[in-house]
Amino acid sequence: MPRALGWELPHLRAWRRYRALGVTELAVKSGIPLSRLSRIENGKSRAGTLTLDRLCAALDVTREQLIHQSPPN
Repeated sequence: MPRALGWELPHLRAWRRYRALGVTELAVKSGIPLSRLSRIENGKSRAGTLTLDRLCAALDVTREQLIHQSPPN
């Protein structure tokens, strides 16, 4: 569910690793600055709608998956 300041993405690191991407690779692929991506992945910042959509596209997942689900084992 969206929040006033965006979405927490507790499964972002797991999805990034599942797709075999380094944090720098994901930053480049999504067009999100590395420092911002790092803050989101470490739970220090939330993702806005545009950032969420860019991450979903780069990771080939839905919003629902990225926000609420871990990748399959």
